[in-house]
Amino acid sequence: MSIALVEEDLVGRARALVERLRCRHAETDGLSKATDETSAELEAAGLFKLTVPRAYGGLESNITTWMEAVAELGRGDGGIAWAVTLVNACNWMAAGLYPRKVADQVFADPNARVAGVFSSRGVKAHRVDGGIVVDKGIWFFNSGVYHAQWDLLGVPMFNEAGENIGPGIALVPMSEVKILNDWDTIGLRGSGSSNVTMENVFIPDERIVGLLASTTGQQPRTFPDAALYHTAFAPLMGTPSRSHW
Repeated sequence: MSIALVEEDLVGRARALVERLRCRHAETDGLSKATDETSAELEAAGLFKLTVPRAYGGLESNITTWMEAVAELGRGDGGIAWAVTLVNACNWMAAGLYPRKVADQVFADPNARVAGVFSSRGVKAHRVDGGIVVDKGIWFFNSGVYHAQWDLLGVPMFNEAGENIGPGIALVPMSEVKILNDWDTIGLRGSGSSNVTMENVFIPDERIVGLLASTTGQQPRTFPDAALYHTAFAPLMGTPSRSHW
């Protein structure tokens, strides 16, 4: 089967879920996140794997297909589409911008999913040997977090002297993150964009990348020969996120 036909099929799978998402809208609103049935259907359709490398059993789709697929989901439920968009964006980052052994660890689970909040708010941390310790922190609007096993969270970075050298993005297992279950809005309830917290969590250096290095293209790419992971950070993060509005 040609790549073009595979990409078209992915958009068709998303289109096939539209009516089901509409029928579950009231239930989704009541939960403030996707239902278990919706999560299972999204997983079965491969819509959480659009940006996972083929090396890990993912679909490594192109950006156009990603945009078109979430646009279709948005016709059924904008919140669900937003969560799927953010999970795919964060899967892309976890696979493409962290050291290969870190990506190998994350995607050793063939159904691994990553969520994230790149900005840091009220985060206190300090330097220790081999990484940092987040003493305490809160991150707002962690869209897609209920689907995730890993979280990308904005943290301060430090040099060896313990001086703050700018913002970083830490990759953290969800076992270290507390979901506050406080997503209570008028719309987009299906995104499950709860705030999250962490306290006294060690994060090794290998699981932290610089935000500036990522946005300016200075962060080494894990899959430099693959077109999807050679894409510039900011346009990729922005374009699919706006596609379903």
